[in-house]
Amino acid sequence: MDSRSEPENPSEGPAPEEDVSGDLPSAEDAFRRFDTTGYYHSLPLYGGIGYFATLLSDYTSKGTPGWGELAFDFVLLGLFVLAFVDLSQRSVLVGEDEIRIVRLLWKDRAVPSGEVRRVHVPTTQEGLWLYTDPDGDVALKIGAGHEDTDELKELVIRQIPSSAEVTGLG
Repeated sequence: MDSRSEPENPSEGPAPEEDVSGDLPSAEDAFRRFDTTGYYHSLPLYGGIGYFATLLSDYTSKGTPGWGELAFDFVLLGLFVLAFVDLSQRSVLVGEDEIRIVRLLWKDRAVPSGEVRRVHVPTTQEGLWLYTDPDGDVALKIGAGHEDTDELKELVIRQIPSSAEVTGLG
């Protein structure tokens, strides 16, 4: 049989290439992601638009401002842009081994799930406060404004050790 010809028995030929990439979970698959809700995305955007509209009306009625006032206004407008980018790109990742806050412009913060000794669910605001020392400072504070907040709370409470204390559940 010529090496370039088809094998008589299909089982004798080279094995078909298999796509094994689907079998391996990626790092993102190991986490449940909770992104910021649309309401929190839009807060600094609307604030920036309102401030920009105020600047335009102020500049058209008074004329061209001095360099100091102009620089100050653009710095404030830039801070609105930074706040918008930060809020629109903030996520909480909850995995089996760690709970992580991911922010585009700042360093990620994470706490291993097994080290959490207390979770406080504030009754006067949304969010979760995770403590690695029950009487110490907050190790990780998950703020308000994430999608599926009830599921986020339940998942975090399920991921921590059963000996950890949960406080603040009214």
